[in-house]
Amino acid sequence: MKETDKYFLALCGGGMDLSQNIGLAYLLTDGRIPYALAIQISTQPNLNFGKENYTKVMGGCISAIGESIQNAEFRLKRINESLKNDTR
Repeated sequence: MKETDKYFLALCGGGMDLSQNIGLAYLLTDGRIPYALAIQISTQPNLNFGKENYTKVMGGCISAIGESIQNAEFRLKRINESLKNDTR
């Protein structure tokens, strides 16, 4: 591997569900969990870590999903307005 000044994170668990760990890694590195991951993260408490990190990850999922819902509602509103105003 070429030498770089960048940091990398690798997670492997031999078949374990590491979705919560990956969500936490996103929170630590990017400050947010992507929607596509948020809808896949296990909701099982104490799967891989304690209550504090579990709560952080679930909060990140709530934020990502809530933001996606707001974006979808805004887009639906724009589409409906466009259809109402179509004078063709």
